[in-house]
Formats: sequence, C-alpha cells, structure tokens
Amino acid sequence: MAMQNHEAAPLLIALHHTTGINLLSSDGRASKPLTELDVSAILAFRTSLPEGLSEEIAHRFLIGDPAAVTPLVYLITSALIEGDLATAAKMLRVANLYAPQHSEISLLHAFIACQRGDLVRMTACLSRAAQQSASSDLLLNFTQHVLHTMLTRPDTAPPARLGMIAYQRGGQVTIAVAVGGRSAPFEVKIAVTHRAIRRTVPVPLKEWTTLEGFTLLLGEFSLPVEVSVNHPCGIAFADDGTSFVNAPLAPLSDDVEIGIHAVRLPTLPAAPKAIELGAPMSVDIIIPVYQRPDLLDRLLNTLLDDLPDERIERLIIIDDASDPFTARYLEGLGEVLGRKFILLRNRENLGFLESCNRAFSASQAPFVILLNSDIELPTGWLDRLMAPFVHDASIGLVTPLATSGANLTVTLQPGQDWREADAIAGQRSPRYADACTAIGYCLAIRRTALPTGPLFDPVYSHGYGEDSDLHYRVKRRGARSVICDNLVIHHHGSASYLLQPDLSRIQARNRRVFFSRWGQTHIADELSYNLSGSLRHLMDGHGNLNALLANQAVDALFILPTDALQYGGVRATVSLVEYLVARGWNAKILCLTEAHQIASGWKGGVRPYVDLNHALRDITELTVVVPTCIDTIETARLLSSHFKAPILWFLQGPEAYFDGGKTFPAFRDALRNVDHIVGVSDYLRNFAQTLSGRSIATIPFGPNPLVFYPRTGKPRRPRSIAMAIPGSVEKGAGLALPVAEVLREQGFSLSFFGKQTDTAEALAGFGEVHGFLEPAKVAQLFSQVEFYLDFSLYEGLGLLPLEAAFCGAIPVMTRKGAPETIFTHGRDAVFIDNFLDIDAVARTIATIEQSDLEDLRRGGQALAHRVGEQRGYAAFESCLKGLGLTPQGAGRGLLYQCPKQK
Repeated sequence: MAMQNHEAAPLLIALHHTTGINLLSSDGRASKPLTELDVSAILAFRTSLPEGLSEEIAHRFLIGDPAAVTPLVYLITSALIEGDLATAAKMLRVANLYAPQHSEISLLHAFIACQRGDLVRMTACLSRAAQQSASSDLLLNFTQHVLHTMLTRPDTAPPARLGMIAYQRGGQVTIAVAVGGRSAPFEVKIAVTHRAIRRTVPVPLKEWTTLEGFTLLLGEFSLPVEVSVNHPCGIAFADDGTSFVNAPLAPLSDDVEIGIHAVRLPTLPAAPKAIELGAPMSVDIIIPVYQRPDLLDRLLNTLLDDLPDERIERLIIIDDASDPFTARYLEGLGEVLGRKFILLRNRENLGFLESCNRAFSASQAPFVILLNSDIELPTGWLDRLMAPFVHDASIGLVTPLATSGANLTVTLQPGQDWREADAIAGQRSPRYADACTAIGYCLAIRRTALPTGPLFDPVYSHGYGEDSDLHYRVKRRGARSVICDNLVIHHHGSASYLLQPDLSRIQARNRRVFFSRWGQTHIADELSYNLSGSLRHLMDGHGNLNALLANQAVDALFILPTDALQYGGVRATVSLVEYLVARGWNAKILCLTEAHQIASGWKGGVRPYVDLNHALRDITELTVVVPTCIDTIETARLLSSHFKAPILWFLQGPEAYFDGGKTFPAFRDALRNVDHIVGVSDYLRNFAQTLSGRSIATIPFGPNPLVFYPRTGKPRRPRSIAMAIPGSVEKGAGLALPVAEVLREQGFSLSFFGKQTDTAEALAGFGEVHGFLEPAKVAQLFSQVEFYLDFSLYEGLGLLPLEAAFCGAIPVMTRKGAPETIFTHGRDAVFIDNFLDIDAVARTIATIEQSDLEDLRRGGQALAHRVGEQRGYAAFESCLKGLGLTPQGAGRGLLYQCPKQK
C-alpha cells in the first residue's frame, strides 16, 4: 500500500536534496516546485516506465557515470513509497555496488531502519550520511521526520515523548530535539570525554520548526578537542527531560564520547495513561524463608516504605523450620511490620516449593506477589510490577529483570550499582514482551489465570524448575507470562538454596521432570525468544543496558587493592559501600587489580571500577577519596589532586609490620599526610596515633550478627577445631603444619578453609579442606566445631576470631594487637603465649572443662552487643557527616532486628 504524503516526507526531502531541484522528470529536469512535491507525482513517473526499465535505468546511469545517482535515488524513493521493498532493496544493492559514497543512499537505508524501529542500524546509516558530506539542511530536514516517526510509532506503548539526535561535522556538533507540543527553549549540558578528561558544554536549544504536534529545537557547539571522528551521529529517546541524563549520544572515536550531562527544560504536560486504573488492586505478598535472616533483613528494609500501600492486604512470611535464631528474629518482626504481617511456620523443613504452596493457600487476594528472601526492591517497584495487569487483562504472570535472573539478567557496568540500573530501566517505556519463562525470585500472579490445585506442582520437590512449569501451565490456559522490562531488582542468587547439601541431585532430578513435560516447547520458545530480541530496546545480548554511565557527582570513592572477596577487608569494604548506597550516598569502588570475582560475574549490588581511566571518565565531581590500605594511597593522592577532594583513610591493619617492615616508611608518611583517618579498632587508633602524632577516629567494626550466629542444625563435634588456611607469613603460614600434625595425633578433628595454596595441599592430610567458603558457610562451620585457631602474627581487628566467637567457636590465639583489646582471656577467648610450644597448645585446649566451654561460648556471643557490622557502618556514616558531607538521596534505615540470645 502506498504511503501518504506525511509518511513519505523523509523520502521526499532526501529526493529534493539529492539534486537541488524540486521534482524530476525522466530527463532530470525540474517540473514542479517543492511545495507541490507529493507522492502521486512520484508514483506517476515510476508507473509510466516500461516494465523492468527501473533497474535498467539504474545500471545505465551508474555504469555510464557513477556520480549520476539522481535517477536511482528517484526510483528507490518511488519504490519505497509504493511499498515495493523487493525492488527498492534490489536497487539499493546496485547503489551500494556502484555509488557507495553518496549520502542520499545512506539516508534511504536509514529510512528503512527507521520504519523497522532499528535504532542501531539507523544510527549507523545516519553516521555514514554525515561522513559523506551530506548538507546540514538535508540532515536536519531528514532528522525532524525521523524523530517524528520514531516518537509516533504504534508499537511503543506508551510512546516516548522526547527524541534527540546529535551530528558532528568538522568539529561542530548539532543537537536536534523533538518535543511533543509547543515548547519554550531549554538547555542541555553535553559531557565530552576525551582520554579520561571530561568537560561539560552548555548548549541552549531554540525552536527551529514544528511538525504535526511536535516542536524541533536546535543547538550547536564546537568540540573542545580535535579528534578523528569515526561515528558522527548518536540518537536517544526518553519519556521526559531527566531521562536524557546519562544517555549516550555519540562515541565519536575510540577515545572520545559525547553524553548528556544534564537537561533543563520547561515542565512538560503529564504523559497520558494508556489505560486508566480502576479500583485499587488487592495484593498479598508471600516470602518463604529458610535461614539467612541477614538477606531477609535487606528485603524487608526495601519493603517497609510500601507496606502502608492500601493495595497490600497481607505480608505472609512462612518459616521453613529455620534455626532458633532465625525463628526469634521472625517473631520480633510483628512490632515493625504491623497488622498486615502474618507468620506461618513449618514444623519440619518442607522445602521452598511446599512452603510457597502453603503460604499461597493462606492468601486470599486476587493478586499475589511471590518474593524470594534474597532479593532487594527499588523505590516504586509495586506500581511497575502491577502495571502489566492493568495494561492487558490476559496477562497472568509478570517477572521483572534482575541482577541474577537467567535470561532476564541485567549486567551491572563498572561503577554501577543495581539501583542505578533500575533507574535507567525505569525511564524506558515498557513493552511487556512475552517471557521465555517465568522466574520465581519475584513473580506477580493473577489468581484467576492459574490452573486448579496448588500453586506449584509438588512433583518438583524442594524446588527448581517449578516456576518454569507454572509458566507453561498458565500459558496452556491462554494467559500470558510477560517481562516487566522497566523494573530491575537485585537478586543475590539462590542464597538459601545453597545451604542444601543435596542441591545438585535436586536440580538434576527436576530438570529431567521438566524436560519430559515441556522440553520441545521450551526449546522452541527459547530459540524464538533469543531471535526476537524482546529486550533489544533496553540492553544488548550480554545484559548491558543501552545507557552511558556518567555520574554527575560521587560522594565517596573507595579504593581496594583487589576484588578478591576471600579477603575479609575487601568483603567488609564492599558491604560498607552497599550499606552507604542503600542509605542514599552515591558511593563507588575502584579495584586496582582484577581477580576472578569480576571477570567471572560480579554478584554484588555495587560493581567496582577496575580501570582508573574509566572512573575518571564517569565521575565529574568527587567529595572524598577513601583508600583502604597502603597500596591504594598513591592512587588516592592522584584522585585527590584531580578532584580537589580530601582523603579519608579507612585503616584496617597495622601495615607498618607487613612484608618484613618494608612498608613502614610509606605507612608512616601516609599517616602523617592524609587528611583524615578512621580505624576499625582502638588498637589501630593507638598504633596510628603513636606513629603520626595526630587524632584518629575509631568505629566499632565487626561481623554481621545476622550472618554469624550459632546454627543448631548439627551438634558440635567433640574435640573439633577449625583453622583458616594461612596465605602469608603474617597469617602464620609457617605455624599451621606442625600444629595441625600434633593436634591430629592427639585425637582432634581438624577442618581447614580459605584460599587454595601450597599450605592447603599439605594440610589435606590432617583433616577436611573446604577451600574458599561464603560467609554463611563459614558460619555453618564455626557452629559445628568447638574451637577456632588463629595463627596470625598481628591483627588490626581480628575479624575471623570475632566471627568464630559470634557462632560459639572459641577463639584460640596469641596476644597480637586488636584481639587483646576486644577479647578477654577466660571470658570469651583463650590466649596462649605462642604456637611454638605445640604440646602446650594441645594441653591448653584439651584441659578446658565442659562448663568453662559453655561460659566461653556465651561470652563470645555477647560480643555481638559491643561490636558489629551495623555499628561500624553507622559510625562510618557519622564520620562522613562530621566532614560536612550529606547523602544525595534520602536512603532507607535498616531493620537489623538482632534477637537476644537465650
């Protein structure tokens, strides 16, 4: 079907500018002025030609004179207007062969990409047209119609309200913005990054023309650097002005990028709602829980602000026979969560699936949201998750994107936290594409769409595959299972599930059941899903969001020597940054060396930078630099000089002793020259004050008591000892082997954990070697042994002895710095003179009476009321505020309901 005049406008403009004349006859002469140029005149010329002559004319003109592309462009234009894509494609192939350097041919390719909604292809074609010396008037005339076409495409629901295109020609950048309705002039600030040097350029935009309800505004600026341009065009679309911030416009070359730094514009009228909301939806929220109160605490923190919402009828938490500590934690939630909170308990561990079914049967609302306990939710999550049900009554299941979500995974970029990823997705107009499979980490359910019977089929015992099975059972009833593509949640990933000892067996069995039912259908759906590119408008095939990360300002940049989370100081710093981000601070991490953690897929909520130049490119302002060890001081000084920001040293160890004292001069000088210092223990404060002669703050840092507490799943093994595998001389690498041999000979059972080293291989002959363990697994081990032996020669805090004490494993160690100021011999720990007298070590442990063991355990667990992660975080935040800093966001307070020990 032929296009109407307004639909063919970009083609008519390209045709007009091809020759500089108005309307062509077969001999190339003008016959009508531009104002009378219309579709019917062009089609009349093409249909008057003998059949098959179009391609003949194309070849004749091009072979005779490759510069004479006028008739060819004319004929391609007429074919596109008439909808004859086959002929147009054939002639475009001819054009690419004989006249590849003509901008008009590139514009015709861009038009086809525009009609298909292919932004990537359209950007490439417009870039090529700009490089081919297309006139500015041609580009701008074409641009206004391209923007109008993209903003009014019928397959975007709701359509974007703003479109922006940038062209770079000869050092001049032209910005064109299409705005719905009539709009007053406004201004954008463009960030130009050249080899990690970032500059912002204000660009006022003024009205240029109007077109069918849209205003086109233009602005120009000169590039502040001379570059060799490779990609002179960039495109961005958004729902409002603020959505443009951080959007990419043009990577001009390998070392130059243009991004939108800020937008100031008049208030736009409210976007019309595609479907008006009716009566408030009634929703029940279900959370199955097994252990891991620390993760549940994080989830509930993100839920607290939403509980007053009148749509939420009940918050049902079902405890799957967790340990007594977790049970007491759940009992204490009633005062915090209020009347909507319902606590169900399983007398024995039934597994995830049966717990979900039991909680679902106790719910009554027409809509139910199933949440895993190991997720975190962003602000405004409930509105976005429920909107698809209003959008389409046939939708039965809704699954959002997640930082760990199989084929719905959003990959955090360096320097990005999951809330920023959600903010980027939340600016996009949702499409609610059909999902390849529903995923149970966060699943919204319309009750009427479900088949009869329990929520999940009990055949998938203990879970795994049950959500995918539900997806197909719902589809079989004619309902849709869709993606909520404007919502990103943070998913820690099977955190409670990993505690099951027979996980691999459960997964293998349930996978066989699922594929016996749905195998062929699922494989076909997965192939179709991958080919359709349902999320292409939002991210690429690797889960990278289509947005440039360009922070306007960062409150604190923490510098770590490595990303290896097996080091307690690294893990503690990452957790501190995640706490600050949750509290509204814009905090980032820079890792100077990249180990396997990031390379294999970072699972944390804040992904570190691993490239200093990348950090310098993204950060425009920095308030404070936070080095975490002597190896990061030099980088901190560089950043401090670049941003004129003070240095706050997060001091975690007596590094003057490290490497045989070689670090002492640098350590002493750094203590005296940095702006501020905060230490993790009183011992470190006194140590650093003695060397520097200055006042130093202290925070009561320690383990998280919601992770490290005594589990009771298994009784403690008599005469059992846990040891961390020493990775260096400072950690006692030379002491572990002889002590382990003597203890084994005297009947002690030994368990080793930590980094795989030569020492670890040698220790394998003396007991169990577990390798690196996640914190929850370390807590499990500490809950099963009687003692923890720590061989460190000196400690700035003694995090592992504290973690052991919190779990009821009695620390045995020498008097070595911070532990001596935190622990008391005979009350919560056992101090020995040294580990060289091996027989004395064994006798000391073996002769402790059972009653004394219980007293020592109670004393160690009581330390959680003096030191701890939460207290340390709050104290560090107070230090930041003491420097005059305030968080950029409102943030949220944490529950952190640590139950009293019984």
